[in-house]
Amino acid sequence: MRTFNLKTAKYLAGLLYDKKASDILILNVRRFTMASEYFVIATANSQVHRRTLIDELLKKGKGAVDSRVVTCLKPLRIEGTKESHWVVADYGGVMVHIMSPEERRSVALENLYDGARRQRFPSEKELKMTLSSPGRRTK
Repeated sequence: MRTFNLKTAKYLAGLLYDKKASDILILNVRRFTMASEYFVIATANSQVHRRTLIDELLKKGKGAVDSRVVTCLKPLRIEGTKESHWVVADYGGVMVHIMSPEERRSVALENLYDGARRQRFPSEKELKMTLSSPGRRTK
């Protein structure tokens, strides 16, 4: 399950990246909370951008997270509204946090889990793979 949750976190982070979310971070919070194994934290630059990101997660929640299994990813619940400064989509093993820049600085969620393993998305390796894939965002 752990590998699947990491792949799910990266898949969801990729959807956010494709829609120009910034400062995407994947945190392994398994040691700190029973609520989730991974947090995906991303910044949206405006209310419209937050709405677009949430819509993208809901619309493209189907995809090949694992090359052997095509899974329908539908959040168990979404906290906050599209108009909120902070929206959380709960996928069970993965929680996606989409925040305004002000809310992200104020809450500093990544600092609450200071000892958590963290990974910027995309990593250098993933960025090279993303840039070589047709239809994916380039910097």
